[in-house]
Amino acid sequence: MQPKLEHTLQNLHEFLEQEREALLLGLVNEAVSLHDQKNIAIRDFELALRSQSPETLTLPLRTRIQKLLKIAEENMQFLQTMRHGVNRLISRINHLDDGAKVGTYSADGQKLVFSQASPAYSAYSKKV
Repeated sequence: MQPKLEHTLQNLHEFLEQEREALLLGLVNEAVSLHDQKNIAIRDFELALRSQSPETLTLPLRTRIQKLLKIAEENMQFLQTMRHGVNRLISRINHLDDGAKVGTYSADGQKLVFSQASPAYSAYSKKV
């Protein structure tokens, strides 16, 4: 049974490495496209792991599993960071107008009545 466990471990490791590479390159769609295949690899690995007794897990195999868990956790943190960044960007876009101060201002920043801002406007408005 050990070869089955090692095969599923290697398969899952490959998916996690592909996901990490995509995330590091900012290719979120590519990383997300691996989701279904990665979940199948996780399921297969868990089934193979459950079929083993803990005594049969050698130290090198345990070390590989720990490395795998570390990669999975790092990928999760990348995804959470990206999600947070996208949410902040959406929030900022939704509130672009909140800080806008529409109007006319003098060189020192004081608000002016529009007719005082342009002498041409004042002259034009008196003719009409």
